[in-house]
Amino acid sequence: MKKYNLFLLALSSAFLLIPVNGLAIEDTISNDTSISSTQVTEQLTESKESSTTETTPTSSTEEIASQSSESQPEKLKEENIEANKNLSFSELSQYVNLNKKDQTILDKTGNNILGSTNDYFNQTLLAKSSAKHSNGKILYQLFNHSDKEIGYVFEDALTKVDGPEGSHYTLGAYATITDPNSSTLANFKGSKKFSQDKLINKTFFARGQYHHFNGQTYLSIFDAKGLWYGYVDQDQVTISSERQGSYVSFDKYITYSNKNYNTWSNFGWKYRLSGDKLVNKTLHARGIYYHYNGESYLSLYDQNGTWYGYVNQKATKLADGAQGIYHSYGKYVTFSNKNYDTWSSFQWNKRNSGQDLVNQTYLAKGIYHHANGNDYVSLYDNQNKWHGYVNQNAVKVADGKQGAYRAHNKYVSIKNPNYSTWQNFNWKKRDTTKNIHEKTLLAKGIYQHFNGDTYLSLFDSKGTWYGYLNQNATQETNRTGHAISINKYVSVRSKNYDLWRNLNFTASKGTTKNMLNKPYLAKVKYQHFNGSTYYSLYDQKNNWQGYINQSGVTEAAGNNSTYVMLNAPYYNQMEKINGRIAYMGCEAASLLQALHLKGYAKNYSLHPFIDVMPRSKDNNPNNGFSGNPYGNTYGVYHSIFPKPLTEWANKYAKGNAANISGSSLTQLNKELTNGNPIILYVTINFEKAEPLSKYHWGYGIDNAHVVTLDGYNSQTNTYHVSDPNAKGGYWVTKNKLQASYFANEKRAVVIK
Repeated sequence: MKKYNLFLLALSSAFLLIPVNGLAIEDTISNDTSISSTQVTEQLTESKESSTTETTPTSSTEEIASQSSESQPEKLKEENIEANKNLSFSELSQYVNLNKKDQTILDKTGNNILGSTNDYFNQTLLAKSSAKHSNGKILYQLFNHSDKEIGYVFEDALTKVDGPEGSHYTLGAYATITDPNSSTLANFKGSKKFSQDKLINKTFFARGQYHHFNGQTYLSIFDAKGLWYGYVDQDQVTISSERQGSYVSFDKYITYSNKNYNTWSNFGWKYRLSGDKLVNKTLHARGIYYHYNGESYLSLYDQNGTWYGYVNQKATKLADGAQGIYHSYGKYVTFSNKNYDTWSSFQWNKRNSGQDLVNQTYLAKGIYHHANGNDYVSLYDNQNKWHGYVNQNAVKVADGKQGAYRAHNKYVSIKNPNYSTWQNFNWKKRDTTKNIHEKTLLAKGIYQHFNGDTYLSLFDSKGTWYGYLNQNATQETNRTGHAISINKYVSVRSKNYDLWRNLNFTASKGTTKNMLNKPYLAKVKYQHFNGSTYYSLYDQKNNWQGYINQSGVTEAAGNNSTYVMLNAPYYNQMEKINGRIAYMGCEAASLLQALHLKGYAKNYSLHPFIDVMPRSKDNNPNNGFSGNPYGNTYGVYHSIFPKPLTEWANKYAKGNAANISGSSLTQLNKELTNGNPIILYVTINFEKAEPLSKYHWGYGIDNAHVVTLDGYNSQTNTYHVSDPNAKGGYWVTKNKLQASYFANEKRAVVIK
């Protein structure tokens, strides 16, 4: 028996935790929530010291039982059986904790080993009966919460407790509550202390634990201020040895919104990254810690898997996805890259093609800082129509509704005189296009305004800024300007102007040396960027002459100016033919020029024509030619007046010659416009008329002369004549022609 008792003592020698007198410490603490952790620690010192001196068994329960049987095989067994034949059990109902390991569990006889207390260590069981063993110790019959008999255990392997909660065991761990159905108990009678709204997503300090008879383990939890929160089912918490609590999977995107929070490399608060570098960044919060200090900390990663550290959740805002949170933006942007499309959602459902939106200006009401590292703006037009989300790289931020400035560098002509130019996009008026109508300017910049219109920033060749102008008032061109149809006649007034083959001035077409005072048709004009106007000139045969600076010509007085050039042939009366010169043959020469122009008397040359001219027998020019056309007879007025000249002309013109003496210049212009040349009585070289001389038939001026009038230019107020007095064709001013014509009594004959 002595050896057997030593064996039983050996089996019961190891234990981990000892309950404190079978009482729950919280029974005391719960009545005074201000008790310090130091006081609790002091109360538990003895128990902790015992629990930390755990003896590790050298063999399993089965091995020990086997060894004891081998060492004392039948004798002990027979002794035990004999001694325990008359065990008398008394009924009871007592909750106990099994708080020793490596103790045997016996059957009702107290002789057969059923198992080891290791399987039930620290559990609370119900003792329903007890009996005194032959070794003097009390055996307790134990049942679990399912009313299953466990077996019989000696009294020194257990501790009696007052209730089903069992003994209080010191724990000293951190418990994180994430179960939405969690609650705590104020006692083990079922009174609730706190519901989930006070508990969820918090970490508490679990000072102790109870292994309840119902099979559950309950933790006694406190917050960081020492306030007791009651008992919580351990299944509703996760346990950690650190103050931050257990890692909880979060898997949500957040946007870093407060630069005053840094991130940490650990919960010893080792600095990792500055909030300044992270603000507005969207990151993936893979996990969360509900720290014992009452704060929540997120574990942050970017989309490349780079860890950014732990940060207080207060530094962030929870997003609906990887796009991050919506930030109010309220800026005008111009879509500048056609290779970006817009999206209807952040699942990348395409909304619009960038090619349809490029260069348009939108209001970016909001912006998202996506976890992929890009920013996305939410675009609206001036009708508040949403155009989707777009990568901010596709747009340029503008200073206002005018949109972003874009380099344009194109030449434009101002085609509409009824627009205003603007000093700024607050619509301060600068000028009107009336003052720059048809001018060619350089549009250095362009703005696509939010209002839907396009505005150009205009400069001249000297760099003078003309303001902002609606593009609708312009026409795109090049440096030369665009061709403006004018179709008016001009006369070249200087022989020193250059003619150009192009308006880049790279190819000359000569000069105006041989074009002086001659009329040309300016079909179009160009308002060049250099500030000058250039005409494109054509002669009467529609041969292009080149481009000339407007300053080199005399322009029309008005839009209804007329130019007529009949191009009468020229016959020189002073030409010596067969020894003769028709000094006085200007009437015959001028008539022949007019007849030939109209296609009459084509078989006549000048001298044969003069020779058939009707003569006046009495040297009266009213009756025919008086005097000698090839010489000068003193005292004779050498001429043939309109009446006999008309009669002579009709021999060839078939009645199409008419005496129109007395006609005004307007009437003469009309005949010319109708294509009819005029034999006009004037003075030599259109000089001032000499005093009248008296002849037997009347009066006449001695410097009289006759020419063929074959053109006029109302733009320049000039007339063209073919002068047979060795002068040929030339232009004479209206004033000179009128004075000379009127001095010679407005004598004139027309050939139709």
